[in-house]
Amino acid sequence: MRVGMIKVDKEKVDIVVQVNGVVTKTLKDVDKDVNENMVVKEAMLSQEVLDEIGNREIIKCIYIPNKIMNIVVSNATEDFQRLYTTIDVDKEQLDKWGIDYDNQNDDDWKKLPDGLRKSMFRALKEQANVITKFDVKYVDVEFYEDDDGEMKSRPCEGKYFLCLRGFNKDVVSDGADE
Repeated sequence: MRVGMIKVDKEKVDIVVQVNGVVTKTLKDVDKDVNENMVVKEAMLSQEVLDEIGNREIIKCIYIPNKIMNIVVSNATEDFQRLYTTIDVDKEQLDKWGIDYDNQNDDDWKKLPDGLRKSMFRALKEQANVITKFDVKYVDVEFYEDDDGEMKSRPCEGKYFLCLRGFNKDVVSDGADE
């Protein structure tokens, strides 16, 4: 006698998406063993995830295959002025400079041509008085404001960006004055 038999589809899984450890969304019926980039992309197309991230910076994504994606974001308040300067490049240019997108390290900044490094630094230094990090980002989701003023996202053609980050320490609030 078979009681309570449930058909289990072993080709599909549900992946829980968290933002800073808070369950925000469950991606239903995702292909088993899908790669991390596809899970991040699908999560970023979710309005619930976008609302939870807000205007905070994504620090990293932690993916446990077929189970969970945790998007770690900064705890910066709205008055924390995080600044960027970016330049879009193609994969061939990264290869020419010897920058491996999948295995980035702190020395990659030194691999850029001197003039490009100085130009990016000067552009950011006009606004930020603390330079914090250089990295390369691959973006295949674009954000836009709809007719009602809500922030939405949609897939787009992927691009690589050189990204130099910093902040203006004069406008950082630690909440001590509240």
